Amino acid sequence: MAAGDTKIMANVLEAWAKNTPAIDSDGDVWKVALINSSTTPSNGDSDPCWGAGGVQNYSTNELAQAGTYSTGGVTLAGVTVAQSTTTCTISATSPISWAANASNPTTARWAIIYDNTTAAKQVVGYIDLGGVVSLVPGLQININGVSSGSQTLFTGST
Repeated sequence: MAAGDTKIMANVLEAWAKNTPAIDSDGDVWKVALINSSTTPSNGDSDPCWGAGGVQNYSTNELAQAGTYSTGGVTLAGVTVAQSTTTCTISATSPISWAANASNPTTARWAIIYDNTTAAKQVVGYIDLGGVVSLVPGLQININGVSSGSQTLFTGST
């Protein structure tokens, strides 16, 4: 993976394909939280969650709350799902950001996207930050390299 690459979790796609979504992109609150490099997410994880309840618990490697970084991360705005004949696209409002602060954490490696509404807080996907990043100068993740508007997070086609 390269910096800025996004991956959707395979178990999310499987649930949607079986029409048994635990994750509801229309009514649920999706969040983005940051973890350190102690673990590397994989879109093939069997049951990734944010907290206890799944096989993989990404919150165990979350950055400590400090400066402008709050436990649990930030709310992902403008989440939408669009389907054409052969393609499904999940979009959100860009950018995802944390303001500069001298007390911010300095060991961010992965941005984890999860559904904060479901009981187990299923992980939807993740963003590669390209290496360990300091939040002291602030962090802005421009989805698809674009700093405003609705941008595609994940696309799948048949």
